[in-house]
Amino acid sequence: MPRQTPSRSRNPRSLLLGIICALLVVYTATVQVAHHHDAMGASHADCALCLVAHTGIVLHAPVVVPAPTEHADDIEVPAKPAPLKSFVFSFYSRPPPAEPASV
Repeated sequence: MPRQTPSRSRNPRSLLLGIICALLVVYTATVQVAHHHDAMGASHADCALCLVAHTGIVLHAPVVVPAPTEHADDIEVPAKPAPLKSFVFSFYSRPPPAEPASV
């Protein structure tokens, strides 16, 4: 029987995060359903839940960002003298073994 690899959704952290999100959705839905005001207090402008529930998406004009201007200064780099020694790498480290290794 082939062994199955655990999927990403079976990770304990992912499972816990999923459960917390589901409980949060159930809690907020319960609060919205159970939320009410007295008939006398028809104006509920100070209720945060009512404000959020009745607020629509507010469209704003897009922000216009000014185009960047190119600004460059001349940079002077002082000339360095050439190094007196040059580095040469050699792959030689030791001679090969005299006899082949036995297995």
